[in-house]
Amino acid sequence: MKTYNLFLGLGLAAGLLTFTSCKDDSESDIPTPADGDYTGIVLNEICGGASDNKDDDWVEIYNTSATEVDLSGVQLVKIDEDDLSETLCALSSGTRIAAHGYLVVAKQSGAFSAGISNSKKVSIVLTSPSGETEIDRFDRDAMVGEDQGHELGGSYARIPNGTGDWTIVTASSRGEA
Repeated sequence: MKTYNLFLGLGLAAGLLTFTSCKDDSESDIPTPADGDYTGIVLNEICGGASDNKDDDWVEIYNTSATEVDLSGVQLVKIDEDDLSETLCALSSGTRIAAHGYLVVAKQSGAFSAGISNSKKVSIVLTSPSGETEIDRFDRDAMVGEDQGHELGGSYARIPNGTGDWTIVTASSRGEA
């Protein structure tokens, strides 16, 4: 009888192991927020600065819609001159943008993992939390001209806000019209 119980116990243990899985080190402890409706959300102004001035690396997101939008988990991705992509940041849970409002994400606040180049080819992509949906994109060389950088204190901006073509401005309007 003891032998039967031992085999039964081992069989049950093996069965339990079949249905149990462990998280490996590549999986995040924080679940990815579900993708939402980002209608009306656009990149509106971008400033890539000098390497010694952290305040000159920021991205302004604008909500062109008449509805507040939850941006929890939305990602800003930088694609460099070698076509290597890097996630600059993922917006915190609970991040919301008001109707016709602005949200500025800046390196100075510690939000970015890297800077934004003002002298090299660069693209900034706003993606859904899953990374599967591109919400908006800024390609510097295609949208303002190859090797066209803005001056210190300036930026790349849509004129008019949210809908216009990208242009280089000498004085940025960070967080406002």
